[in-house]
Amino acid sequence: MKVLLLLISGPQSGRRFVYTEYATFTVGRSREATFCLSGDRAFSRIHFLIEVNPPHSRLKNLSVTGGTFVNGKRVEEAILRDGDIISGGRETKIQIQIEFSEAKTETVERPFTAG
Repeated sequence: MKVLLLLISGPQSGRRFVYTEYATFTVGRSREATFCLSGDRAFSRIHFLIEVNPPHSRLKNLSVTGGTFVNGKRVEEAILRDGDIISGGRETKIQIQIEFSEAKTETVERPFTAG
């Protein structure tokens, strides 16, 4: 199981963070944030935190003024689900992707029987 945090818009679009075990992920202008957006003054120093414990993840807003949004709705806390989009600041958006198991392709051969 793993949780992927995929940047779908903003200056670092395409960047991915992959978690297979418990971790905290912080976003903000501070260099101490896991994901630093120093150029976006609309972000607080530490704007929000995501607590990841695959396959679960939870968001907590830490910004007093800017706000954090999940699927366009302002939140203080939220349980995140596969496909949710987190936004804050001017243009940065992060999509949550949850993979519950490793994809395995299995081919089963069955004999052809007429009749």
